[in-house]
Amino acid sequence: MERKMKKFLFYFVLILSFLSVSSENYFKSLGQIKIKSNSDSIFVVKNLDYYSKYTLKPSKKGEFLIKTDKGDSIIVIEDSSENLLDIYFFKNLKVDNIVEYKTEIFQNYNLDDSLLVYLKKSFNLKKDYDSYSKLLDFQLERDYQKADSLLKFYYLSDTTNLNIIYKNSIVLKDMNKNEEAFNILKKATNYLDNSDISFNIALELIFDYEKLDTTFLNYLLGFTYKNFYKNEDFIYVLYQSMDLYDKKIIDDKILKEMEKLFDYEISDDVRFSVCAFFIDKEYSVEKSVQNLVNLYESDIYGSYGDWLNYYLAKGYLLLKDYKECEKYLNVAENEFNLKGKEIFQIGFDYGLATDDREKIQTYGIKLLSENMFDDKISQIVEKKIGLKRKDIEKKVYDYLKSQMDTFKLPDFEIENMNGEKTDISKIIKGKVSILNFFSSNCPYCKKEIPILNKIKESYKNNKNFEFLAISSDNQKEPLKKFINETNFSYSVFYKGSSLMDSLKIEGVPTIFIVDRDNKVRFVKVGYYDELYGYLKTRMEFLKSLK
Repeated sequence: MERKMKKFLFYFVLILSFLSVSSENYFKSLGQIKIKSNSDSIFVVKNLDYYSKYTLKPSKKGEFLIKTDKGDSIIVIEDSSENLLDIYFFKNLKVDNIVEYKTEIFQNYNLDDSLLVYLKKSFNLKKDYDSYSKLLDFQLERDYQKADSLLKFYYLSDTTNLNIIYKNSIVLKDMNKNEEAFNILKKATNYLDNSDISFNIALELIFDYEKLDTTFLNYLLGFTYKNFYKNEDFIYVLYQSMDLYDKKIIDDKILKEMEKLFDYEISDDVRFSVCAFFIDKEYSVEKSVQNLVNLYESDIYGSYGDWLNYYLAKGYLLLKDYKECEKYLNVAENEFNLKGKEIFQIGFDYGLATDDREKIQTYGIKLLSENMFDDKISQIVEKKIGLKRKDIEKKVYDYLKSQMDTFKLPDFEIENMNGEKTDISKIIKGKVSILNFFSSNCPYCKKEIPILNKIKESYKNNKNFEFLAISSDNQKEPLKKFINETNFSYSVFYKGSSLMDSLKIEGVPTIFIVDRDNKVRFVKVGYYDELYGYLKTRMEFLKSLK
């Protein structure tokens, strides 16, 4: 009996609370609101502009008179202690606007009971992602132990509501219930439409491709390509499909889907990315080149001008239009100072295609400066130009000398995994050194470890070289796990984030190649497949300097 009475009182109080916040007060434009109160003053806030809040004194009759102006939608009244006293709404205001205003007001004044009522009311009216997300987050913040039951309750209330499903999947992932999250997202594909939430659900599943069969994966890709090519995040679907194609998880059908994009109103970023991918794959090159030419005068030139010219040069080379190839090659190098194996390879191939001995030598030497141990390139230069290996090596070293940085590495204290601190100058003084800056949660840092281990192994009997790795990690445990998993053979130091900031290192992995005088001569940012040849070439070059 006592239990039933408590339950009755609970619902009675809840109903009273709901009624107290459901009754609305209205005002007319260019009118007056009269309020009777025993307070000696009140605060008035119009249209939730708290910066313009003003104090009002009562009239001689003890009434507070508030003048309403044209454009007023909501007027909030506070007592002299700035507690919420009342709310007035413009009489023509829509119900959903009133609910939205009340939700914000109750949140501002920390009136949780009333806020919960209106968060529910807002969701019942809108059924959208934003209102559901606010409601669920509010409840979880106050009682996270009920997360499972809350997720189940709302899901069962409407198993086809994509907003509920997507938000629930996010919460489940936060709870490390990835399998549950995946399952409800997959079920949701039966109800996908043209909404942004449908795109988000498809995107999540596409990135979780390992759990999908190829047929279903192709369906999701086709669905997003057809319906969401204008979505600002569509480019992530594009990048993922390119990666899946490279991994041979999906076949050439995706190239047809990409090619259709040329006829749609897609963003310049998407158009450029498709063109670059096609030219690299030597697919639909002519159409890609034409699309790139059309982008030449667009805003994208400021961001991708170097690579736009690179792909135009590469595209025209594939089309055997050597005049246009040379034109864009020169712009990429001279206007944008583009360097690296990719652009050097185009120049070298152009030289071979046109039998231009000067270009073959110039770009052959530049290519070998990326990897002096590339026998194929060396043999071609030897044969075409008539240079001997020693002459080629000298020219490579002369080129590297012209490209060296002159950045003096400042001395700084580093801490090893045993907590021992030392100055870096004491370790690398008089040696050619590799300084690898990395992080344990960086996938590309992990990917390059076998290459870094290999380069160290090749110099294991030479004490004139040093190999150090400095991590941005502040915690030892994740770093120890990383070292054990990768068998990283370098001397590892940690707590290097502030050091990286002072050295203006903006991303990892980054490698400094330092000479015997502690000068940083070369910097390599990002993962590079041919890192071994790149590092060995430069280390041998620095070793040769007196």
